[in-house]
Amino acid sequence: MTFRNFRLLSLLLRIRSGFWFIPFVMIAASMVLVWVTVEFDQSRRLPDSMLFLWIENIGPGGARAIFSTIAGSTITVAGVIFSIAMVVLSMASSQFGPRLIPTFMRVGKIQFGIG
Repeated sequence: MTFRNFRLLSLLLRIRSGFWFIPFVMIAASMVLVWVTVEFDQSRRLPDSMLFLWIENIGPGGARAIFSTIAGSTITVAGVIFSIAMVVLSMASSQFGPRLIPTFMRVGKIQFGIG
């Protein structure tokens, strides 16, 4: 293995072990999914018989209320997960030392929860 390959591998490992890598990938994937969904919705028109009756009667105000409820609950869950992760990290680092922090940051479950 050459020195250049080692530096590239080291850089990739540092990026992957960063705390925000998986959340960033999930955000980028959701942005692509939103774009694909909007393009699909604009390119196709469903017949009126395929729409549910409650969707037809909901209106823009009702849709705004539903989406704001979903967004608010999502932000609340993300805040709770982030707060719990930070409390666990601070307690673990105070009891076991600061060398535990990089190991904790590589745990994919915490990163997935924040993402």
